[in-house]
Amino acid sequence: MEFKSEQINSSELHVEVSCTYEEIKNLIEAEVKKQSKKLNVDGFRKGKVPTHIIKQRFGDALEYEAAEKIANEKFWEVVKEKNLNPINQPVLSDLKFEPRSDLSFKVKFEIMPEIKVENYTDNEILLPEFKVTEEEIDKEIEYLLKSNRTFESADLVGEKDNYIIGVEIERLDESGKSIPAVKKENIEIDFTNERVQPDIKTNSRNKKVGEYFDFSFTDKRTIEKEDHSTEEIEEKYFYRALINKIQKIIFPKLDEELIKKITKEKFNSEDQLRNNIKNDIQNYYDSQAEEFLSAKIISQIISKNEFEPPRSLVNNVIEEYLQNEEKNSKKRGYEKFDKEHARTHFEKRALNEVKWFMLSEQIIKQENLQATDTEIEEEAQKESAKTNIELEKLLSFYKSPKQKEKFANKKLWDFLKLNNKIKYVHPDQLPKNE
Repeated sequence: MEFKSEQINSSELHVEVSCTYEEIKNLIEAEVKKQSKKLNVDGFRKGKVPTHIIKQRFGDALEYEAAEKIANEKFWEVVKEKNLNPINQPVLSDLKFEPRSDLSFKVKFEIMPEIKVENYTDNEILLPEFKVTEEEIDKEIEYLLKSNRTFESADLVGEKDNYIIGVEIERLDESGKSIPAVKKENIEIDFTNERVQPDIKTNSRNKKVGEYFDFSFTDKRTIEKEDHSTEEIEEKYFYRALINKIQKIIFPKLDEELIKKITKEKFNSEDQLRNNIKNDIQNYYDSQAEEFLSAKIISQIISKNEFEPPRSLVNNVIEEYLQNEEKNSKKRGYEKFDKEHARTHFEKRALNEVKWFMLSEQIIKQENLQATDTEIEEEAQKESAKTNIELEKLLSFYKSPKQKEKFANKKLWDFLKLNNKIKYVHPDQLPKNE
């Protein structure tokens, strides 16, 4: 048996196998005999049909079928012998065989490419440095006060923004006439909401219950057209509002009693509350910076280690995305789901996900970042002391393949963060798309 292979790219392999008739003769005969026993021919019992009748009735068809089966068996012998490890379903092609002649065939399949990762250390990575401002803390306290506000009826809408009005609104055309086809609608307008149109506040000042005021707003939005391109559109709407309720908002004082209430007795002073808010916001910023750092490290390593990942793995990831997106599309009530458009949209994301999976696995190997038994035991002992779970149970859990993978990934990120130059800069120094 002869074997040839051709590497099409880093992950695709074509192999060609040739066998002489002497090498496959006995296999062909045995397979033909085996298939003959399954044939039904009128006038003969199953498995007792004479060879010349089979030849007369089926010609060389059984030998061709036998050759295809033997080609499959020979291919897997080659896979085992040469340690080829296909990662997708091999495709048989160019099978050449004539009865009582040699057999040759080709097979194409994908393998995991051998990659050596480079340039994954000593890279400069710029991160945005966000610091909590007093304005942000004030905003959060304003929200807490708003959550604990009370209301009282008012005779008219005052000059400040501490009002809520109930109105019945009707749509008008550009000339100020009512549009009967559009139903009137009752809504509440909270002046403390930043999104309230400015002319609603201005035009309703000093108005009483039963009085009217007009307002308008311009709606700017992006729509997606049938060809999936986008278009910016702008529409102006006109309304008349009848005031049927006015409430004045009474905000509480930020005193010890309120602070205890909103923090469930954790804090009793404004300084403590402000400090806690500051820490919460900063922790959020830090977590976002950590995600940003991960994304930038991955992006840089991928860009500096170009290779062609196995297409079958990329397609598998895309299919997962498509299934989730189609489910979400149905939940959102969309009638149609453009699968091909979505497939194109997910292509780059899936490609990078597979690339990073392979690159990260290789870095772990190159830097020997797998979790050692000693490290696993130390972690299990710490967790056992915290939770009172038996040490043996934790050891069994931590030594599972999934947990070992988590340990290795944590060591990988610790290594990458330690061995790259991370520099914090003002957000304005970063490109807008970042």
